[in-house]
Amino acid sequence: MPLREPERERSCVQAIFVVDAVNMSLRGLQYGPPQLPKFLRQDGGRLPMPTSLVLFADTSSQVRPVPSRDGNALTAALDSSQLGPGAMTRSQGFYGAAERVQISLRMLENRARYEATQPGRKLLIWLSSGWPSFSGSEVELTAKEQATLFRSVVVLSTELREARITLYSIDPLG
Repeated sequence: MPLREPERERSCVQAIFVVDAVNMSLRGLQYGPPQLPKFLRQDGGRLPMPTSLVLFADTSSQVRPVPSRDGNALTAALDSSQLGPGAMTRSQGFYGAAERVQISLRMLENRARYEATQPGRKLLIWLSSGWPSFSGSEVELTAKEQATLFRSVVVLSTELREARITLYSIDPLG
């Protein structure tokens, strides 16, 4: 018995790889992105589910191309990208870290809003060395800042759930 349209829509799963040049170290950029084509080219480039790439840099986020089961085409798109160490032009230290977190959160929010308009479940696989952490004795948040941060986490978590996104993080360096 064929699936009715709403059932087919719910059963559709898509993978989205985010290559994060904003938070990845130079070593991670040298190692991580070159490993992705090896994965995409497995089984002759035939992917088990529709897959897309998001190349995330300070100045822009590029989606290449629309979801495809052709790993060779996705690899060609990755190879033709301008993603690299030159893309990282932000400030350093605490304020640079805060800026990277804001850029990353904005990108994730935008992706969740877009994906909420698309059918099916999405597996968002974020390739990054990780976002900056603001824990430790040097960082003291006021009660108001803590409440604001908590609300932001709740809103983003809700947006991801409503967009049917499961978020995975993979550090290319382990």
